[in-house]
Amino acid sequence: MVNNNNNNNILLFKAKEENNDEYQIQFEKYNYSLQFIPVLDSKSESISFIQELLSKPPVHGSVIFTSQRSVDTWRQAIKPTSHYTIHSQWRSLRLFIVGSKTAEKVIALDFFHHAPIVHERAVQLAPEMIPIIQQLENKSVLFLAGDKRLNELPTRLNEAHISFQEVRTYCTCPHAELTQRLKEHIGQEEEKQLVDWAVFFSPSGVNYVLERNHAFLKSIPKLAAIGETTADHMIQCGLKVTLISPKPRATELSIALASYDGILK
Repeated sequence: MVNNNNNNNILLFKAKEENNDEYQIQFEKYNYSLQFIPVLDSKSESISFIQELLSKPPVHGSVIFTSQRSVDTWRQAIKPTSHYTIHSQWRSLRLFIVGSKTAEKVIALDFFHHAPIVHERAVQLAPEMIPIIQQLENKSVLFLAGDKRLNELPTRLNEAHISFQEVRTYCTCPHAELTQRLKEHIGQEEEKQLVDWAVFFSPSGVNYVLERNHAFLKSIPKLAAIGETTADHMIQCGLKVTLISPKPRATELSIALASYDGILK
């Protein structure tokens, strides 16, 4: 049952989708008002290098995708072009993926033949992934990651004596509008408290906001994280995490916040 007497405002540190934003749709069910501040931007890298790899028989037996942005870079690399032809054996590599949303993007490519092994966190993926790789004839791994990737998977691969080639598929930077949008929002907050919750979606997002105004977050009553990795980083930065979304999706996040606030009973 939904209690409709709710005026809570939520600040999401992410960009809003242009059409049918899922977070907007889900949170409006509980009469929340959302404000979006884009925090991250990224630039694809190594597209030509990936195309060069794809034009030859693979020297790896499996591929690891660690983020949606890595999938975006891969998508650009496999676009039909007259410059090169993808070797068919690449489609038969085993797949290991961090994050269900990342997995959805990979599956949508309709490129790989094998169903992926998917876990929400690298620390969960490694124990299942490593025994499978060790049983493959080709144990070498292509590891696709960004410039701010965590050390969990490389460490676990090294400990298992599994060779891997890391390709940096994107670099992360602050969104061009972040500083100005924060200033505008803080000015509104000084006149009247507008935000009851703030939600972070990545460790990098936490860093970029803290670099610009650490005190601002201290004034927000409740802070939430989209997942365990982001929550761990928030705690390391001295922030109090009120809630962690059970899954990194709009539906689960909105239900969790509404339940915490007593709106959903």
